[in-house]
Amino acid sequence: MTRDEIIKGLGAQPHDPFVWFDGPPVLEQIPPGTVGVNSIKIASVIENRPSRYVNLLPMLRMSLIGLIYDPQLDGGILPLQMLADRLGVSRFTIPRNCVVLEEMGLFYKVTKNGRYAVEPDTALVVFHDLFVPLPAKRLRKDD
Repeated sequence: MTRDEIIKGLGAQPHDPFVWFDGPPVLEQIPPGTVGVNSIKIASVIENRPSRYVNLLPMLRMSLIGLIYDPQLDGGILPLQMLADRLGVSRFTIPRNCVVLEEMGLFYKVTKNGRYAVEPDTALVVFHDLFVPLPAKRLRKDD
């Protein structure tokens, strides 16, 4: 997929603060206040998403933008209820989409009660020489 097809598939707008990389984001090449995004991983989600998850791509876009406007030191996404309100979907839809994005390798679970974060090789945010996410402790499979 070309970069334009990825942007169109994700539903990104021209004013979205994304810097696209062909692979993991490089910290030194991300300007402050923008999100460095791995276009290869996003393209794999666009091409391989299950058809019944129609809100998956808007939720992913909103989560990446939320890294800037509501930063968490562990790289966490917006609270699930806030995502549901912004997208106009049920609050039960967002956790199902988070599980799918976790299986695809874009999110990981920060806590056992449903707090998710973006994988550091998917997206990085730079704020004045401080980058987010700082990799959080991962849960083991048997937790």
